[in-house]
Amino acid sequence: MGGSKASSRASKAKASRLKAKKEKEKKDAYIAQCEASRISSLSPKKEPNAEDDDSKPTPTSPPTPPTTTVTTLPLLNPHPPPPTSKSTLLQTLSTSRASRFEAKTLKSSALRIQSLIRRFISNRRLLKLLTSTFKTLTLTLCTLKKTSPNHLPSQSHVSSYSRIYLHLFSKMSRIEKINSTIIITTLWLNPEGVAPWLQSKEGRLRFKRMLNVFEKMLNLKDFKVSKRIINFLSSLTSEFDSIIGGKNGEEFILKFREYLITTKPDIESDTIYYSYVLKKIELIPFLEFSFLKNILSVKCLEKRVKGFEGLKVNEFIRSFKKIQEMYGENISGLLPSKNISIVSYSACTGLLSNLITFLDRIDLDFLKDLMIEVDFNVFEEGSKAVEWIQSGNSSRAIIIDSEVRQKCLELLSSRSIRILIKRFCDVSDNEEIERILEGKNEEDKLDEQWKKGWTGSAEEMAAREAREGTRRKSWFSSSSSGEKGGSSWAEKLKTGLFGKKKTKTKTEPQLINTSDVSRGLATGQTPSVPLKQQSSLNYDTPKKPYNPSSLKPLIPLLTILISRWSGSGSYDRLRNLKVIGAGRCEGFKGVVNLLCFSEFEVLKRLYLYMINGGGGEDLFSAVFNGFMILTDDSELERVLPMHHVRRIIKRFTKLIERRLEHREGYVEVSFINNSIKLLSNLYDRQSRTPFSGREIWKGGVDGEVESRVKNARSLKDYMEILKSPIMRCLPFTVKLRSRMRLFEGLVRTLREAVQGVNERGTLKPGRRVRIVRGRVLEGGLETMNRLGAGLRERIVVGYVNEAGVEEKGIDVGGLFKDFWSDLSAQAFSPGYSLFASIEGGSLYPSPIALKAHGETDGVMLFTFLGRIVGKALFENITVQPVFAHFFLSFMRGGYNFNNMLNDLAVLDPELYKNLMFLKNYEGDAEDLCLNFTVGLDDFGSGTEVELIKNGTNIDVTNKNKLRYIHLVAKFHMSDRIKKQSEAFVKGLNEVIDQSWLRIFNEQELQILISGATNGSLDLADLKRHCAYAGGYVGMDRNIVNFWKVLEEFTPTEQRQLLKFVTSCERAPPLGFEGLQPPFTIQRIGISNDNEKLPSASTCFNVLKLPTYSSKAVLKQKLLMSITSGTGFEMS
Repeated sequence: MGGSKASSRASKAKASRLKAKKEKEKKDAYIAQCEASRISSLSPKKEPNAEDDDSKPTPTSPPTPPTTTVTTLPLLNPHPPPPTSKSTLLQTLSTSRASRFEAKTLKSSALRIQSLIRRFISNRRLLKLLTSTFKTLTLTLCTLKKTSPNHLPSQSHVSSYSRIYLHLFSKMSRIEKINSTIIITTLWLNPEGVAPWLQSKEGRLRFKRMLNVFEKMLNLKDFKVSKRIINFLSSLTSEFDSIIGGKNGEEFILKFREYLITTKPDIESDTIYYSYVLKKIELIPFLEFSFLKNILSVKCLEKRVKGFEGLKVNEFIRSFKKIQEMYGENISGLLPSKNISIVSYSACTGLLSNLITFLDRIDLDFLKDLMIEVDFNVFEEGSKAVEWIQSGNSSRAIIIDSEVRQKCLELLSSRSIRILIKRFCDVSDNEEIERILEGKNEEDKLDEQWKKGWTGSAEEMAAREAREGTRRKSWFSSSSSGEKGGSSWAEKLKTGLFGKKKTKTKTEPQLINTSDVSRGLATGQTPSVPLKQQSSLNYDTPKKPYNPSSLKPLIPLLTILISRWSGSGSYDRLRNLKVIGAGRCEGFKGVVNLLCFSEFEVLKRLYLYMINGGGGEDLFSAVFNGFMILTDDSELERVLPMHHVRRIIKRFTKLIERRLEHREGYVEVSFINNSIKLLSNLYDRQSRTPFSGREIWKGGVDGEVESRVKNARSLKDYMEILKSPIMRCLPFTVKLRSRMRLFEGLVRTLREAVQGVNERGTLKPGRRVRIVRGRVLEGGLETMNRLGAGLRERIVVGYVNEAGVEEKGIDVGGLFKDFWSDLSAQAFSPGYSLFASIEGGSLYPSPIALKAHGETDGVMLFTFLGRIVGKALFENITVQPVFAHFFLSFMRGGYNFNNMLNDLAVLDPELYKNLMFLKNYEGDAEDLCLNFTVGLDDFGSGTEVELIKNGTNIDVTNKNKLRYIHLVAKFHMSDRIKKQSEAFVKGLNEVIDQSWLRIFNEQELQILISGATNGSLDLADLKRHCAYAGGYVGMDRNIVNFWKVLEEFTPTEQRQLLKFVTSCERAPPLGFEGLQPPFTIQRIGISNDNEKLPSASTCFNVLKLPTYSSKAVLKQKLLMSITSGTGFEMS
């Protein structure tokens, strides 16, 4: 049963499925037949024949009522198509859909075309009708105006007329058919018809509203329409346009700015807009500020508009200054307006780039203010410049357009500076300037008293200054610092009692040779008559006197340029701080050269302006520095006479002291740096070739420094004086003796701290060394070269004679002084090939030293020699070597390469003459067949060294000869001795801090090393500071004989005596006043003349002098002792 039920259910399900399948097939067949019938019904039918027309119902026949019939599928299509497949049916359906869509699209397009044609026809008819109506209205209005001049159209009429005109004006197809003359002559613009408008407040208001409509309708991006509107507005007379202004006028300028920034250049359209703006601001002065602020700050405006060069830019600047006075705005208010969002650069930078065009007539005060505001990065070297624009509390970086940057850089070119100078300088004034500079006043004549009775060198002048004050003033001595030419107290007393004698000089009248004068005037020659008598015969027009204030407008601008871009104001050396807003522009060097050497004599004009109370010291110091860099000592007086140079020294010395503590901003920093450099350069020249006395260098703080040095007790006190601004910047304004006392205090306090003091019981043991006489240099190199900075410690020397026996004598300082003097004498001997000498015997590192000793050993030897000099300075030992001026510059630190040519004149006078011949050679330098090489002849082997890369193939020409001259000087003065000098200075600075030496110039440093004499003793100074012991007094017979014998000695014998007593053959830098312990003569009693020879205790500077019977015996015994050359055997 169960199986039969399951099989029956399966059979039923199968039957139902077959039935459903058959029904679906019938349904699909039915749908296919219906679709085929519909397609056949849509196919085109055959045209009916004529006989078929009778079958149609006539118009008069009644309509057949509709009948509703139910038909079956076979009746709709009695002849169905043959059955088709399913794919064929789907393809047929797709084709039908495409056909229906195409038909629909064609119908829509036809409707649109029909609408457009109708609209075009309607608009054309309407525009024609509107044009005719507008012409009729304007003619009617014109007629009405003529008959009733006081008639004013209503406001609605004005608005409607304006809208109609603007509508017609914007239709380019009809604009040519509208006669603009009708509008201009009849509607509003006819002076006869519009005059009543301007006479009433209501009429002016309506007229202004009408014109506002025109300006607001401007579309600056559509040139064709805007051009015609602007032409219309430009045709307005000043009477009409004067009532437009205020906010609306500035809005138009802002639109114009936005147009210039956002659109590409179009000279024709830009010029039209620009011309209209200029016309507008001529009538509305308030817009001048807006024009300066918004339009002139657009980059490269001169390339976008015609007639830009004729702009009256100073009128806009005057407007800006008025607004400055009213509202207190500064130049930084020239930033673009806030409602302009598209800005590609700063307004100040763009404004500056445009104003370069007007350098020949622009207001320089405004240009100066603008240069203060322009970011320094605009002028920095590099491919891109970034400027920071402040916007509220934040800032954003803007990349400056390269074209704008190049335009701004033109201001720093020689061409632009020449244009500015030419505005205020006249070459014809040069002769008058020369005449003024030749004049001297009483102060100049007093300053020249320094050279009376003195014809020595710079070295002698420095030594005389060091010895100044050592002599006690007696009743017959001069009261003017020991110089000749001063009046004694007796002469002054006589002058005070009886007065000065007036010397009457009779001048005999000279007769004028009238015949010669007449002949000279007849032939056009200048009569040769004395100046006072010639005045009545001079028929020439008198020259206009030179005005020193002619440069006044230019000086503030040039001061800002030099302070910001020459590099002088970018770094405050005293505070070790970089100054914000300033730097160095490499292209600015040519500007300084132009100011120094132009035909306008700018340097002399600046000087005359300065001394006449105009100021300008900041600019003058920078220009004068540039001049001294490019000239040698002999050329200085050609520009400014020496009495004016002395004036400059006195003026700037006082100025710097006043402004040294109050320096804010790059202008003040630039002045301090340039002024210090100026005085330092002049002092360097003074140290080579004296041109003034010491008094003019004296500053106002000299007494204060001297007092502080006297009161100083510790190393800290002395260091505070050394670090004071005046000692760091202008040490030469302090007396040399005060500076030497400062150096002596620094060394002494440091020496006491390192070595201890015997009198206080703190003396440290020190380092013991044994030295064999005859091998001083070798022994010193072996035992002490490795000590380095340890040389500051006490060195205890024990001598061994040539026989190998240790000499008697305990070193409490004397033996070391003796050893160090002998060591320095041998080490600096030219025979060792370490040092060479120039004319006069001055030493400098030998260029062939490293080849002779090998580079490693040579550098070691020079380092050791530097330590020798450093130890001598540290122990207050005067040594014999005298160094060349330029090598002393290396020793004190910071060699001034600007002095290379002047130093070369001392090192190699023949080479210097040849280079000066090349410098002043007026012909073609290529004719001399020179290239960028130098020839050397070291050890007899001729070699060539290239000064620059590939110098053999580069000829010297007129363009590069200055570079060749400086490279040759640099090679001989620096390159050949660079390694030797650096090693020497390194060893020197291990013992003596270099900052201690920088307060001296070269000649003063030489005095520190070798003393204040040239080898001969100042016996008067020695006698004043001599002490006596053991029973001797100054009036003792033996003492009197001793001083007489000493006066009879030769300079060599005098030096031998001094070395015998003190171990040093030269006096201390400060004279015998600075010798500690003092030079002492001790009495030694004897019974006969042959009992004892004179002996010495060099540790305490004591000469043990026996009581000889006569002067002759004393001289004989004294010479025997000082010339024997023995050590301590006689003790």
